[in-house]
Amino acid sequence: MKIEHRLGPVQLDLVYLHADGAWLEPVGYAVEDHDTYFRRMPQGQFGIQLITPNGADVQVYIDGRMRLDTTVPGKVQVIDADAAGKNFFFDAAGLLDEQEALPALSSSSISGPAVVGEKEAPAPAADLSTTAGVEPVQSKLRAPKGHGLVFVVFRLLQSADRQAERDGIEYAIAFQMNAPGEHERVLAGNLSRIVAPPVAVDLDLAEGEHPRITTHCLVTGATRKH
Repeated sequence: MKIEHRLGPVQLDLVYLHADGAWLEPVGYAVEDHDTYFRRMPQGQFGIQLITPNGADVQVYIDGRMRLDTTVPGKVQVIDADAAGKNFFFDAAGLLDEQEALPALSSSSISGPAVVGEKEAPAPAADLSTTAGVEPVQSKLRAPKGHGLVFVVFRLLQSADRQAERDGIEYAIAFQMNAPGEHERVLAGNLSRIVAPPVAVDLDLAEGEHPRITTHCLVTGATRKH
């Protein structure tokens, strides 16, 4: 999930730990008129990958429970453990704890692909193109609750100094993790509302042969050779 901001581009998504030790992004999709991003997540250790220009204050809620409230530096960061150092794991059991209220946002909070709360001077509209057309909601939010729900709240730092001023926009983004099989079941019910993802295509232009094209579905992970 990408955000165009005046400080620089910002990216946020979930990742999972592959058997070879690399962090990989799961496939998934977004649907129209819905502020949750759906991800096909294998069971095991996962993390939150946040890419920012200078760093950010971050809160992480999993299954409705606050697990972390911290500040991370800029560039590529993977948050994979809570305040007690316990790794994040996605499994069948979940962490169905009581909901915890988020810090109050201002009355100008907006709900959409990125939830925005302006606590200081309003930022120019160009700072966040992804929130165009969404409607204001109540100023106080609660972390959504449910198995596999990851809710991330963050505020960007104006510079790399951890004591720097914070940006005037607060973002809140929800991801729903579903295991393989369950992801496809939920996907079937959302087909008419899926936001079209970019097309990933590999071209094999071997000399003397017809081009061979391989397409990769970014929603289900399927690969097809043409």
